[in-house]
Amino acid sequence: MKIIETIAKQKKGLRRTDLAERSGVSDGEGLTKAIRELEQCGFIRKYKSFTTSQNGWFYRVTDPFVLFCLYFRNGKIKSWQSFIKSPDYYTWRGNAFETVCLEHIPQIKAALGISGIESSEYSWRSKKKKGGAQIDLLIDRRDDVINLCEMKCTDKAYEVTADYRESLINKVASFTEEVHPKKSVYVTLITSNGYKHNEYSDVVQNDVGPDSLFMN
Repeated sequence: MKIIETIAKQKKGLRRTDLAERSGVSDGEGLTKAIRELEQCGFIRKYKSFTTSQNGWFYRVTDPFVLFCLYFRNGKIKSWQSFIKSPDYYTWRGNAFETVCLEHIPQIKAALGISGIESSEYSWRSKKKKGGAQIDLLIDRRDDVINLCEMKCTDKAYEVTADYRESLINKVASFTEEVHPKKSVYVTLITSNGYKHNEYSDVVQNDVGPDSLFMN
């Protein structure tokens, strides 16, 4: 529980060295066994950052029920009815949808028509202190394409706004400037209630709807 609680405090996950330091668990064979068992049971997953893979794995709690319990056990929420529609509710819902997406990468690839293409999945964070960007899911494909995935949980079909279009342009620019990938970068939207095209949709190359996440 100490390991899970420590990892869960960091939405984007922790490296093993940081996990040992923050949890107080000795960085030895016991930690190795605990991490392995938690991963095998589906409570946590490991992944690498696109630019720091040589520094080892990051670990993130992905079990939905565990995340739900850890988020709501503090007693600050008097009732579900009072929580719904609050800012914290939308934050929690967005994070929960992101977790669902990360657990359905094979389905996302199938929806994009790239199931047969070998790929690796990463996250990435800009080193810039100002004007930087963060990308929660990159699908790095062997066919010289990288899908820069954005996950959006909304009550109705998602529409790109002028501000969000500029944000996406900035993300792609920051990523290409810092990483210098020798591949094409495709902005890919993964939505909870579909995607509605408008005058700002030119920045998006692919979209994946909710039905695709649960394909067999």
